Amino acid sequence: MISNPFVMNIIQPPGRVVGAGPLFRQMADDIGLVDLVNRRVRWDDRQCRVSPGERILMMV
Repeated sequence: MISNPFVMNIIQPPGRVVGAGPLFRQMADDIGLVDLVNRRVRWDDRQCRVSPGERILMMV
């Protein structure tokens, strides 16, 4: 094995485990999940701070 002092001093940043959340969010955005649910469900936006579509997205 070749010992190179330049290679030995490289510090690797710690890995970051993200999970599947960003993938699910992107897929939901691509199919328009939030808008689809909001159009299909009867709800009053004056009584709800969060739309039904956003609630479903949070559960996914």
